[in-house]
Amino acid sequence: MSILQLHFGDQLAAIEKRLGKGMDPAQAFRGVDDDLFALLSAKAYPGFEAIKAALPDYPAESWVQDCTGNLTIFEAVKEATLFWRLAKEAFLQHGRRGPLAKAKVVDYGAGWGRITRFCPKDVAKVYAVEPNPTFHELYRQTRVAAELIESDFLSAARLPVSNVDLLFCFSILTHASDELCRNIAARWAEMMSRGGVVLFTIRPGSYLEADGGEIDRLSPEELAAAKTDYATGRLAYWPYPGSPDWGITIAPMDYVRALFSKHFEIIGPRYFLQNFTQLPIVMVRR
Repeated sequence: MSILQLHFGDQLAAIEKRLGKGMDPAQAFRGVDDDLFALLSAKAYPGFEAIKAALPDYPAESWVQDCTGNLTIFEAVKEATLFWRLAKEAFLQHGRRGPLAKAKVVDYGAGWGRITRFCPKDVAKVYAVEPNPTFHELYRQTRVAAELIESDFLSAARLPVSNVDLLFCFSILTHASDELCRNIAARWAEMMSRGGVVLFTIRPGSYLEADGGEIDRLSPEELAAAKTDYATGRLAYWPYPGSPDWGITIAPMDYVRALFSKHFEIIGPRYFLQNFTQLPIVMVRR
């Protein structure tokens, strides 16, 4: 007998009953804790077919690995769950926009909806903002239950979303050029309600001292230049070949403050134990 059947059978049977009566899945799963919901989302268990059918699918594991730095589906689910939990915690600590259950939420740079899929059970409305047509198709194929907003790659155009209470952005400003960062800052200022919370990640400065990973792509001369930029408060950025606005980005806090402080109160960094190469930053719209 599985752990779900043995210890959570009654709770899941009640959810199955609600789904069988046609209840919206977001409502049917309301109140389920994050860890149990993450386990359910992976669908790697016997029984509970109505629950499996109601939850989004995952891409093939090879696809997940390509998009997440070789994470397995289990690891990708774990990281996504913990980051969404951190976003909710930041909202509850710093938000001034009412209860989480009534919040309007944006996943900015949502990809194929790896984190987005964990949001609907907790909040009123979810938008997934993403420019990549390949991800658009994958997002739809896997049936993520949030409204997809197809943005442009440079984030230069205004978006049809406003009065946002909580926005999170995982590993986008870890790759963005200065122009893309500035456009993103403008979009967030337009979208967020006063008192709304933003959680996004940057590379920590220690990434410049790391061995292994993407930083090894830089030549000694390029790495030295990046360290100089970082030390003087400038964006340390190395574009990928053929992609001037997407590459390896390490943003010092002086750059973050210069970019966002006009419209946002910068609360500061949090530590993300699950992934030490991602440094979450919490802000509140002024």
